[in-house]
Amino acid sequence: MMDMALLIPLAAVLLPVLVLLILGALVLVGLRILTGGRREARGRLTDEDTRLIQEVHRDLGGMEKRIEALETLILDRTDTTDKEKTDA
Repeated sequence: MMDMALLIPLAAVLLPVLVLLILGALVLVGLRILTGGRREARGRLTDEDTRLIQEVHRDLGGMEKRIEALETLILDRTDTTDKEKTDA
């Protein structure tokens, strides 16, 4: 079962990341609404829209990998501390 000592650092890492992602998405949506978007007359995505979507997707994939690495480090650290406590 997860120890509270693990949940606090994990939340301290993940919550700010999630908040920043949500705020960033809201800003982008707001800018898109205010500027009227960059769609062609037929409503299709422009090349720039496609490039931006692909860039955001790639960046989010990288962020997901970094978050998973942080989770692994935190879990490994708590596992070793738990083993040390039981050995003592």
